[in-house]
Amino acid sequence: MWHLDCGVWITSAAHRCAVDHVRMPRPTSPLPEWLGSGPFRVRDAHAKGVGEERMRSPDLSAPFRGLRVAGPADMSVLGRCAVYAEGMPPGQFFSHRTAARILGLPLPWPEAEDEPLHVCVYRPDRAPRMAGIVGHDVRVDSIRTLTVNGWFVADAVGVFRQLSNELRLHDLVALGDAIVRGPRPLASLEQLRATTSMRPSYRGIATVRDAVPFIRAGSESPRESRLRMIIVGSGLPEPELNVDVRDAFGRFLGRGDMVYPDWKVLVEYEGDQHRTEQRQYQRDVDRLEGFTASGWQVIRVLNHHLSDEAAVVRRIRDALIRGGWRS
Repeated sequence: MWHLDCGVWITSAAHRCAVDHVRMPRPTSPLPEWLGSGPFRVRDAHAKGVGEERMRSPDLSAPFRGLRVAGPADMSVLGRCAVYAEGMPPGQFFSHRTAARILGLPLPWPEAEDEPLHVCVYRPDRAPRMAGIVGHDVRVDSIRTLTVNGWFVADAVGVFRQLSNELRLHDLVALGDAIVRGPRPLASLEQLRATTSMRPSYRGIATVRDAVPFIRAGSESPRESRLRMIIVGSGLPEPELNVDVRDAFGRFLGRGDMVYPDWKVLVEYEGDQHRTEQRQYQRDVDRLEGFTASGWQVIRVLNHHLSDEAAVVRRIRDALIRGGWRS
C-alpha cells in the first residue's frame, strides 16, 4: 500500500522505518549510587558491572581518558584537577602553573578552559602523557610536596623555582611576594633565598637570583609588586611598604601603601575594588584627605597608569624632589 507523507509517496514498511528513525533514544540506565555525584574511574565502574556502552552515554563527561563525571564537567583548572586527582597514579603531583593556581598564587596569564594541567613525577618514573596534561619529571631531592584538598601539590618554593624559567622578573617578584606574605606565609624569605645557592644548572636560576633581593613580605598585591619594581628599577629610593602614618600629634591617619617618611610622600596603588566598592571608595577619600591635610604628598596610581611607566616615575620623582630628596 502507498501513503502520502509530507508530499512524498512511500511504502508502509518505509514509513515505519522513518518513524523508528526519529523515535527518541531509550533513556539511559541510572548510575549506581556508590558512584555518587563526583568524578569516577571507568575501570571502577566496569568492576561493578557498568558496561562500556553506559560509559559512552552523553550524560557523562570525559575530561580525561579513563575518567568520567556525571553531567557537564567543571572545566576550570581546579575543577579538572578534582577529576584528574581521582585517577592520579601514586607518585604524581600537580606542579608549575597548576600548582600555583591551587595555592592561590598570582600568575600573569588568565585562566582558560584549554589550559593544560601540569603534572610531575620523580625520576625514574616516567612523566604522564595524556591529552590535557603536560608531564614533567624531576629529581627526588629537588621538589617537596604538600597536600591541598587531598591532592599532592608541589610546595610554594618548588613552584617558585619551576616558574622562574617562564616568568619575567617583576612577575617572579610578585610571585615571591605572595609566597612570603601574611601571618601564615607559604614559605619564608630565607627559604626563597636558599634557592639562589642551588646547583646553577636548573633553568631560571639567573632570574631567581635577580628576583630574590627584591621580594618583600609587605607587598599586598601583584600590581603593588610591579609598581615597586618600576620605582626601584628607575633609580628612585625604595619605599617602605604598608606603613602606619600619623600626624604631628601622633594621631593615626591611615596606612600607606608605599611610604617615604623622610620626604612625606605616599604612593597609593588603587585597584578596581577602590572604585567599584562604595565603602572602600569613601574610606579612601577620607584617608587621602587626612594625609594631604597633614602635609603629605599623595601620588595615586591606577592600573592604566602602569602602561606609561616613565610618567609614573616622573610624578614620584617630582614629589620626592619637592619633599627635599636629592638624587
